[in-house]
Amino acid sequence: MKGMNLLVDNDILYKKRGVGMFVAQEAKSKLLQKRKEQFFDHYIIPAVREAKNLKLPKGDVISLMERGFDQ
Repeated sequence: MKGMNLLVDNDILYKKRGVGMFVAQEAKSKLLQKRKEQFFDHYIIPAVREAKNLKLPKGDVISLMERGFDQ
């Protein structure tokens, strides 16, 4: 029930009294936006921090990312 309420609080689900719960029309785009923000916070920031620790130039990091997309 706590999970369902969390989804309602985040406007992913909505309740119709006496009928049930339904998925909001914008649910998919909201979830994708949240995942993009989490991706930045959990992957990009730590990767940039590590690249700086290794003193990798920005161009080298971009080249590595491009290489990753080609695999």
